[in-house]
Amino acid sequence: MDAADVQSHGDHPSPALRMRTPPVISNTFSLVALDPATGLLGSAVASRYFAVGAAVPHLRQGVGAFNTQSCHNHRLALQGLALMETGTDPQTAIGMVVAEDKQRQTRQLLALDGRGRKGVWTGAECNAVAHHLLGETCVAAGNLLAGEAVVEAMVRAMDSELDTPFGLRLIRALQAGEREGGDRRGKQSAAIVTVPATLNVWQSDYVDMRVDDSGDPLADLVRLYEKRWSGQ
Repeated sequence: MDAADVQSHGDHPSPALRMRTPPVISNTFSLVALDPATGLLGSAVASRYFAVGAAVPHLRQGVGAFNTQSCHNHRLALQGLALMETGTDPQTAIGMVVAEDKQRQTRQLLALDGRGRKGVWTGAECNAVAHHLLGETCVAAGNLLAGEAVVEAMVRAMDSELDTPFGLRLIRALQAGEREGGDRRGKQSAAIVTVPATLNVWQSDYVDMRVDDSGDPLADLVRLYEKRWSGQ
């Protein structure tokens, strides 16, 4: 087992615990997107999994967005973003990181850079229904889905209503996927994150919101988003 597949919150687990802890499986649906109007990169994710926002999205200002899910591995996302920072396109970056990964058939990876270039990988051993789709402004993917329509609905929502604020559009894309059944086990957590697509030292993260454990995480995410912009 790859030790990088063991996730820890708080103190690091003992070596004995690491040896007996199985790889973490974040069955989920998510997307990465670029807003042409604002130049923002974003990631959105929802799942019947505790604190999915701590596991799936990885964004780097001026570089891109990279989601890792199914049998997720933070190291793969960091390696992919490092390659993208050198100018490697997302699809090539994903190909390079999975080529060295013995568990690549359990992975689902999706990435997008500030130029709008896209990449995606769904391993043959991801839990069915597993599906991915490239849109005009986004890449969406999911596993353990109610059906392929979940991913297709997310892409339609993200590529329409371009006048809608980017953060809200990310949430609406998740809501569209949930209306098609979302994670077939149910719902528990969700998150959205955005960063500028260009490197600007005067501008920090634009949105970073998570709901870690809820009976209706998307409703809670909408509430937090509205509160953020109401100034309360």
